[in-house]
Amino acid sequence: MSSAELEQAILVLVDPRSNADVKTAAAGFFEQLKVSPDGWKVFTQRLFETASTTVSIVCLGAILDVLQHRYLTLNPTDRNELKRALLTYAQQYIGPATPHEIINKLAVVIVLIFKNEFPEVWPTFFADLGSALLVPRPARDGAPANHDPNDLDPVLVQTYLAVMREIDTEVVSKEVHRSNEDLAHNRILKDQMRDTGSASHLVDVCYGLLQRYHSSHAGISRSCLSVLRPFIDWIDIGLIVNDRVFPLFLQLLQHPDVQDKALGCILEVVSKGMNEASKVALLKHINVISIMDYFQPQSERATSVFAEFVNQVGIELVAAMLVSSPEMDQQFGSDMQAMFNTVVNHMLRCLANEYDDVSERVEEFAGKYIHYLELTRKRRNPNILDSELEHLKTLLQALRLKLKFDGSFHFQSRGQDELDFIEFRKKLDNIFKAATKLHPALIAEYVASLVNSIDMMNDPLEMESVTHIFNIIGESIPTSGNHGAFIADLLNRLALSKIFNFAQPNELCGEFFECAHRYAPCLAHRTDLFPRLLQLWMSDRGVMHPEPGVRAHRSWLFCGFVKKLKQPLQPFLGDLVDRLKPAVVYNPPVFRRDDEGNTDVVDSVSELTIDMQNDLLESIALLVGFASPGGPGVDTSEKHRTFLELLVTPLVQKIMYILEKQLWKQDNVYQPVNLTWLTNLIGAVGTFSKGFPANLKNQQTFAVQYFANTVPIILQALSEVGGYDIVRAKVVFYMHRMIPCLGPIPMLPHFSRIVELLLSNANLKQTIEVVTLINTAVISFKDQLGPVLDANGLLISVLQYIMRLVTETLSRPNSRGEDEREALELRRMWYSLCSHMAVNNLVNVFSSPNSVGSLNDVLQALLQGLSTLSDPAIVGDSACALAAMVEHWTRPVEAGGLAGFDEFVYKQLLKTVFDVLLNPAYNLGDGKFGVEAMQQIGSIFKELHKNRSTECEQFVQMHLMPAINCPPDVAAAFVERLRQCPDKQFGPILRKFVESRR
Repeated sequence: MSSAELEQAILVLVDPRSNADVKTAAAGFFEQLKVSPDGWKVFTQRLFETASTTVSIVCLGAILDVLQHRYLTLNPTDRNELKRALLTYAQQYIGPATPHEIINKLAVVIVLIFKNEFPEVWPTFFADLGSALLVPRPARDGAPANHDPNDLDPVLVQTYLAVMREIDTEVVSKEVHRSNEDLAHNRILKDQMRDTGSASHLVDVCYGLLQRYHSSHAGISRSCLSVLRPFIDWIDIGLIVNDRVFPLFLQLLQHPDVQDKALGCILEVVSKGMNEASKVALLKHINVISIMDYFQPQSERATSVFAEFVNQVGIELVAAMLVSSPEMDQQFGSDMQAMFNTVVNHMLRCLANEYDDVSERVEEFAGKYIHYLELTRKRRNPNILDSELEHLKTLLQALRLKLKFDGSFHFQSRGQDELDFIEFRKKLDNIFKAATKLHPALIAEYVASLVNSIDMMNDPLEMESVTHIFNIIGESIPTSGNHGAFIADLLNRLALSKIFNFAQPNELCGEFFECAHRYAPCLAHRTDLFPRLLQLWMSDRGVMHPEPGVRAHRSWLFCGFVKKLKQPLQPFLGDLVDRLKPAVVYNPPVFRRDDEGNTDVVDSVSELTIDMQNDLLESIALLVGFASPGGPGVDTSEKHRTFLELLVTPLVQKIMYILEKQLWKQDNVYQPVNLTWLTNLIGAVGTFSKGFPANLKNQQTFAVQYFANTVPIILQALSEVGGYDIVRAKVVFYMHRMIPCLGPIPMLPHFSRIVELLLSNANLKQTIEVVTLINTAVISFKDQLGPVLDANGLLISVLQYIMRLVTETLSRPNSRGEDEREALELRRMWYSLCSHMAVNNLVNVFSSPNSVGSLNDVLQALLQGLSTLSDPAIVGDSACALAAMVEHWTRPVEAGGLAGFDEFVYKQLLKTVFDVLLNPAYNLGDGKFGVEAMQQIGSIFKELHKNRSTECEQFVQMHLMPAINCPPDVAAAFVERLRQCPDKQFGPILRKFVESRR
């Protein structure tokens, strides 16, 4: 296999026009050569002979494969030959025309040998590399007449630096993910580089190159500084901070072409890990203040690095000043505070820079500075210093400047630049919020000045930033008392301002509505402002905005606004209904496809989506259903009657019309208009019920009677159209709403039918929804639900259906993905239902005549759940249900106990409990296992002891403790704790006992 044949094979492989058979033969030849013991020699030979970049890269890749997978199989002679060949190739064949890909690939190969052999086998690596690449070389053909034969070859210098850069990538860089083994090996390499003087050698080489080239070859100087920077982090600081190297860095700060790279190296010096006192001493020694004051960046790139430098110095000083001790104060005195003030001034200038890239780099220090002020204010006194106050005012100005969108921001089609700015803006928001918490009075005064001057602004983007600032301070400023009145005045000022003269950007008016939503509680006593506010909400800037996405969000905001102002908005209810009624008629929907192929479903008349309609309808419902506690006004029942008949009766009539005419049978399968209309209407009725408080006292009000009359209609829909998923899901939502709205008396007669219809042919996801509904009813109705669940064995039927569905799903050969996840979730729901039954006084339903025949299956499933250590939720729910059963059923039969249950407890339950507790997989430190489940397991013992104290103690001492090899004295101590310890304290005691027995 000759070198020439290798090149021919490579060229065939990379040529898409090659014949398939020829390419197959070439691939076979190539792979055979790559794995042959001496194949690397052919690849190395071809590396010297080829003129093809592609062939060179492939040959280097093949050599790299040898190094990665079978380098240890090479004998010492071959290894030395390979090293010599690579260095010779670098020295003699790398030239100005050599592509960077080849140089970089060569660097990777050389560094992989370095990782394998340094320092034991190749201790002279750095010297050998320097001898090959950092030596004078005769001029090539075409060299200029003034060529200096003693000068180093720039290309070879860059090759040397490429190898050093690759050492950083392979050994040093923290940005590369590595295995633990690789990390350990790299730590050894770095230690060896320090111990053998290799790090010092590298610094000397870089120093020499910078001395030689900083004025004549910016490319080499920049590469050299880039290579040196990551090494500074872990080499001895004395190699850099000395009378030779560091002054050179300072000198290079004056050279525009390399100043950013030189400052980057100084930044690494500042970032080196050390204690706070040493860090302050270092900052003072290198005179960072002088560097900042005299540095003149000549490019945006240099300005960005300068900002990064300011940020790091500031962070280091904050850390030092927060742990400042009398010793540090004595050592540095006012120098540290002077340094800090200077750095803060530079930070503020960087933050206000026109380029966001510069501002972003000091954002972290800006935030830490506010945090520092907050902490020092608490330590010192409530007031901040005058100088700090001036800094804070300047910070506010800078933040306002940077929070403003610029004219190039694309609001409609946001690219990566826009997304980056949004993230940066969020960080600035957090700083502004922190500043508000630090000095609410100052920020309030500042924001008030902005809002009051908004009509003097002509740039809508500037107005948007003001409104945005007013919005974000709401998270940090009090909104009660005088502050509430202050905020209401500012909101009114914005409502009357000219911001509504601008249709774009949407964010301008959007920020106003965000403010109205946030500050709604401040308006409770300012009903004089409501007419203007409601006018704006109802306008085409608010819930009637022409853009669907904007309209949807503002409808949601309006719903929240109403929730916070239900009582003061009562006088405006009629007007709001008049304005919004056309939007909540719920006409048949239409399906529309947008330019991107997505389908939107909107009302055929109002063109609102169902979510928008529901938000607006809920807003009305909140006002209709609100009852002023003891206050004057319209009779509640009459109000309910008026608006229910006005708004909801038409919806119910449409549902009845669809059912009567069976309109869904006319639907197109791809655009089920009538089915969608029906689900929208059912959802609308349920949504309107959100406005009415839970019927906790079982009152038979007009609203309760009204909604109770809708239940049979919705059940009819479920019976006739429940086979469609969208209808079934909306009925589940509706029933969830009716449980609190109606209370038990109207709902219980229908509940069995509801469950039966919903479970009919229900899949996994639908069954989860039904069990969730049953759990809601159990929690809400408690023991009142017992007769319903007991009738005709409804509870047992549900439990059996669940387990059958779970078992069938998990037993399928290919049960993976979504089905498996849903089956496991449904299994959790089974145990959750048992637990909810137990804690809501419904445990006796399990032992009723209709259910007792299946009780043993339930008990065995609960024992299995108790042993399901992989799922803490199931363990806890199983223990909860069993503890309640023990509480009720171990009593004497005449007191409500269950005959024969004690046998189950002694023979199965207590043994399973200790099997679980002593299992190493039982994680006592886990929150679910160690606290909740343990407390429930402890309850099993306590409840048994309460009902059968003597019998329980005898069983524990004579049977249970011997079975787990407990000595008699330990068993007696356990029984004594069981006898005397309060219920809530026994769980932790049981845990300690288990820990002692493991």
